[in-house]
Amino acid sequence: MEKTEPVLVDIATAAPVLGMARSSLYRMCKEGLVPSYSAGPRKRGVRVCLTEIKEALRRPANQKAVSA
Repeated sequence: MEKTEPVLVDIATAAPVLGMARSSLYRMCKEGLVPSYSAGPRKRGVRVCLTEIKEALRRPANQKAVSA
């Protein structure tokens, strides 16, 4: 079975799907609680994978996410 690339979306798209505020999701990314990826020519945009975030939110609170 072939492994597919994760679908990355921006914070504004991910926050309503996850039922949380954009500011909360940005904070969680900055603190390393959920995995995030830099995007764009200046690496200023933040992208997340919904499945990775859902998995990260199920982890115990004392474990940080590993981001690529």
